[in-house]
Amino acid sequence: MIKALVFDFDGTILDTEWTLYQSFKEIYESYGVILPIDLWSQGVGSELVFDPFAHLEELTQAPVDRVATEDRWLNRHREMLQTTDLRPGVRDYLEVARSHGLKIGLASSSPRSWVEPHLKKYGIRDYFSCIFTKDDVLQVKPDPELYTKTLSCLGVRPHEAIAVEDSVTGAIAAKAAGMYCIITPHELSRQHAFTEYDVRLESLAERRLEQVLEGFK
Repeated sequence: MIKALVFDFDGTILDTEWTLYQSFKEIYESYGVILPIDLWSQGVGSELVFDPFAHLEELTQAPVDRVATEDRWLNRHREMLQTTDLRPGVRDYLEVARSHGLKIGLASSSPRSWVEPHLKKYGIRDYFSCIFTKDDVLQVKPDPELYTKTLSCLGVRPHEAIAVEDSVTGAIAAKAAGMYCIITPHELSRQHAFTEYDVRLESLAERRLEQVLEGFK
């Protein structure tokens, strides 16, 4: 019997992945070059694999002021997020989970200083009884530590919980922790080779939580 849901944050609850890409893409365009989406997407859900600063220097054959460029990038990213809503279905899942007495946790590879303010901004912080971020573990995803700590905090066994993820590394972490996993890929992760999951949805709005839970009885 399912007793808990554990959400990833970036890309799953809020599509920060897309705004991160779009804001850096604008910087590339200001230099008259293109930021390939396939290269950028390599870093989704994991520690940065693709270095956009080095790639920009390679394309322009000129040094880039990384500090100034990063400030410009993140300021534009925050600006874009002002008009970005939660991913479809997220609020419904949180409300239905709470109404059904399910425990709700969050396991994010991002820092707490990033996650908590956004949860409060969108008015969903109180849904989560346990939140673990990269500040709480030695290894982030795909290591399962974030999930095992969240499960322990929630007081449920792995087979009693479903993780909600958007990335390959996140899904690997959830399954390594012994959990069920719903994946909701977005524009940047849709073409990735997911192998570790139980249910795939375009978004949580595609299927009601009650219907999903029926499949895990």
